[in-house]
Amino acid sequence: MADSRLARIANAFPPIPLSSNSLRFAERIGIEPGRFASLSLSISSFLSFLLSLFFLPDPIAIAAFFLSFAILFFLLLRIPRILFFQRISLMESELPFSLRMLGMLLELNVPFADSLSIISKGNTPLAQELQSMGKEMKRGASIPASLSHLAEALQSIPIKRALLGVSAAYEKGKSGAELIRASDDLLSLQKHAMKDAASRQSLISLVFIAIAVVLPSFLILFSSLGSFSPLPELQPETIPVVLLLLLPAISALLLIISASFFPPSFFSPKVSFSLIVPMFVVLLIFVALQSSSLPRFLVFIILLAAGSAYTYPRYLQEQKREKLESGLPDAVLAISSQPPGRGLEPLLASMSRYSVSPLREELLISLKQAKANIKQESILEDLWKRNRSPLLKRFSIFLGHAMSAGHDISRYLALIAEDILSALEMRRERESLLSMQKYTLIFGALLIPFIIGSTLTLSAEIATLNGAPPPTG
Repeated sequence: MADSRLARIANAFPPIPLSSNSLRFAERIGIEPGRFASLSLSISSFLSFLLSLFFLPDPIAIAAFFLSFAILFFLLLRIPRILFFQRISLMESELPFSLRMLGMLLELNVPFADSLSIISKGNTPLAQELQSMGKEMKRGASIPASLSHLAEALQSIPIKRALLGVSAAYEKGKSGAELIRASDDLLSLQKHAMKDAASRQSLISLVFIAIAVVLPSFLILFSSLGSFSPLPELQPETIPVVLLLLLPAISALLLIISASFFPPSFFSPKVSFSLIVPMFVVLLIFVALQSSSLPRFLVFIILLAAGSAYTYPRYLQEQKREKLESGLPDAVLAISSQPPGRGLEPLLASMSRYSVSPLREELLISLKQAKANIKQESILEDLWKRNRSPLLKRFSIFLGHAMSAGHDISRYLALIAEDILSALEMRRERESLLSMQKYTLIFGALLIPFIIGSTLTLSAEIATLNGAPPPTG
């Protein structure tokens, strides 16, 4: 996780006695406030010093240092607060599915404490908070007291309501069906939040197109007009900086702001920090090829091939996971009418017959493991781990506990299928809301080079008529 990496980096710095409202959140995400303040101070000082070198020997370098230091230090101190509320958002996205899982386990008559222990397994933010609550319960705290303490610690109204509802269900002995209904209400709230965020993202998409296409085109055209331009004349070395650094940086900032508006998804694949390494390698390749005598078109082809070689296998893996999860509800419903008392091996055999690729191949692998007398828990755990599927994980956990408890699982298979369908419906609705923004970026990436190229050609002709040197791009 990002906050754990940040904590390891901050531990390398000596603590300083500094307190602020933002630093209060550092401790909540596992970072010592004094060490993070020291890290922020060091980074701000170093970057401000580098920036001030550009203004030397002008005395404005001193003002540039202090101004940039104040801005950078303020922004860096805000990082713990941002990470904390990002963590809360991830917990809110996970909450309906964890609450539903808790209700399903209670329907299987799994003890309340054991059910809480089951849904706390994993490395997600909500699971980690539930693990901390479990440690508190082992020290002697009651379940209602632990839930109440966790609800007070988390600054989220939906999480507080859900945890207090779980506490009330425990004290009054309510069935798991009420928790399942509460999870459906939370899902409805998430759908409303996604629609609201999608409307804001549509406006940001228009601004992104304007900055990525319209502003560069106007800048190129006005620079070709020379003294006839209504804008102040730009130096030749300034235009590449604006086109290649300033405007792309603003566009990237807009994309980050747009992404921050949209609520996170519990079932979406997590962005890996391992992407930084190949991006840095591609940047080095670009710099090296730019200094060579190769044509620009060939440089573009080489970079495109390098990027495709890295991203395409991951795209195929993600497509396989989505197809596998999409076929899971039908396979589960197909075996819901099976006679009671059947073991894992007959269930896997029946599911594989009613499944389509790639789910069939994965179930056949698990079936071979069952025939080899491998433990049931190991088979189900390996099924979801090798596919990295959170939906398969939920299915495997629920099925394993249902069979271990000796229940007639045919009664609960429809409940499992309903749980998976609700998660898939949430994902499809999210994808449909994001489809407009996605296609805007795709077509923008295809059209922007053509538009900029046409603008450069036109501006070169205008500059030739004016007797001025044409702009370079």
